[in-house]
Amino acid sequence: MKVLLINPPWPGKGYGTRSQNRIIKHRADKFLQYPLFLSYAASNLRSNDHEVYWIDSVIQEIDLNETLEKIEKINPEVMLLETTTPSILADFEFMKRVKEILPDLFLIAAGQHVSALPVQSLQECEAIDVVVKGEFDPWIPEILENKDDLSNVLGIAYRSKGEVFDNGQGRWEKDLDRLPFPARDIIPIKDYGEAWYNVRPFTTIQTTRGCPQACTFCISNNVMEGKVWRMRSIPN
Repeated sequence: MKVLLINPPWPGKGYGTRSQNRIIKHRADKFLQYPLFLSYAASNLRSNDHEVYWIDSVIQEIDLNETLEKIEKINPEVMLLETTTPSILADFEFMKRVKEILPDLFLIAAGQHVSALPVQSLQECEAIDVVVKGEFDPWIPEILENKDDLSNVLGIAYRSKGEVFDNGQGRWEKDLDRLPFPARDIIPIKDYGEAWYNVRPFTTIQTTRGCPQACTFCISNNVMEGKVWRMRSIPN
């Protein structure tokens, strides 16, 4: 399938941060962290023989109309995006606009907001077909393989024949060595950095996932990566 991964535009002054950030806001400077989970999703999709495309409207500084033109030109069968609570109204509006031009598009929403409120998100935004809860990158190929009948796919909420269904809590990959390395050719590192180290090229490597601590305020352990600490092996 032709799959588009996208960081959609976020209206407002500055550069809105979504992916890989615990503090979501508009930055004044143009230093967005590399979107590791989306890059892992890209490599996982490609290893399962899907054709993968990438648009980052924030880093490329393209507005909603230009973004929609690019999407229409690609004409994907599937689109995946991450969401956050501060950007969710813009995210919902964006997904609605995409479905107006591509009504048959299979639209997958992931990320912090929809993971915390999966059923509510599906009810509030009819453009969404599937919400993947928490750590989404290992499970996208399985969802696409079963997209005509998602009743047995765990860790998602989805829409079918006008009804919303919830298949239980999110899943976490226990063996991180099974994951393909991020597709840094599809999502190039040259576009991303860190505000505290503005020398490029710059990228991020993820050695572990999850956190066993009980910080109630943290998105990472409570919503996205879970409380089980998992390591990649040293050779990996």
